[in-house]
Amino acid sequence: MTGIERLQAKMNVGDGAIICDEYNRRYFTGFESSNGVLAVTKTKAVFFTDFRYIEAAKNTIKSAEVRILEASHSAACISVFEKEEIKKVYFEAEAPYSYCTAMQKAMPAYEFVPGDDIFASLRAQKTPEEIEYIKKSQAITDKGYAHILEFVKENYKKGISEKDVALELEFFLRKNGSGKMPFDIICASGENTSRPHAVPSDKIIAEGDFVTLDFGSSYNGYASDMTRTFAVGHVSEEQRKIYELVLEAQLSAMKQIKAGVRGCEIDAIARNLFAEHGVAEAFGHSLGHSLGLYIHESPNFSPRYTGEIPENAVLSDEPGLYFEGKFGVRIEDIVHIKKDGCESLTHSPKNLIIVQ
Repeated sequence: MTGIERLQAKMNVGDGAIICDEYNRRYFTGFESSNGVLAVTKTKAVFFTDFRYIEAAKNTIKSAEVRILEASHSAACISVFEKEEIKKVYFEAEAPYSYCTAMQKAMPAYEFVPGDDIFASLRAQKTPEEIEYIKKSQAITDKGYAHILEFVKENYKKGISEKDVALELEFFLRKNGSGKMPFDIICASGENTSRPHAVPSDKIIAEGDFVTLDFGSSYNGYASDMTRTFAVGHVSEEQRKIYELVLEAQLSAMKQIKAGVRGCEIDAIARNLFAEHGVAEAFGHSLGHSLGLYIHESPNFSPRYTGEIPENAVLSDEPGLYFEGKFGVRIEDIVHIKKDGCESLTHSPKNLIIVQ
């Protein structure tokens, strides 16, 4: 069953849907482009795109009719909806404001209703084919981590920077099968590791530093995501203690992850453990997020997500502790949600590695 067929199964006669977001377009059509709009009814689906993509779209898309975009997106959608007597249109409320208002102004005959929850729920439950794409993407990422550990081991005494490591890692991932990077690589060392989304800098990696790497690959458009923190030369007792606590939180949460559990309940496992050790204030982000075509999808493991996690979702499990001006630790795996538990798709070691 294609993504479009799954969407149509949720629609009633008289319903329409307009898909313009690049990731939703890619999900429902299997075609990646910078321009296009997909109009869907209960019985019909038409993808419109411009001259640059029309030939490739016709050769790629099998789940929808493909037509050249000759006028505006609104005119294209009207040409489909007016023949189907559409009354209500599901629309991406998170699309750019100017786009939303222009479409509604151009299509006053239709009732626009938010469709983001429907689109997100379909994308949340991955098909077996999507799971395989993510597994292949993560395999490249795991291979990259093994490579970068050796790179740091061989070069840190010569003097290498965070930027050097990030560049070497991206080159390796690309060379070994990754498509475009799903997000900018994070490489932080020493006191910079206290910043969860640190940008690689010219700082030279030194003995006694923690090094945190947060990176991913992509395969056929599907993203992977992994964070590992390792040490260079040696660690203090405090560093070791915090590392082991973060690892305990990560593993404790993973043991309880399964379909039907609320996202906030999984987040609370790690958060409560940190509170017991008096460091809850050092964990300032959520425990995890979904991923697929986009690196941050829904649902989530967060204090605010009270919904149930569906079977066949793929989420990250990434607790972290960050101490300003000192250091931070984050450990992240991605997991495939199943009825009775979860399967980690990440296979890189999580024990504290000290590169020497």
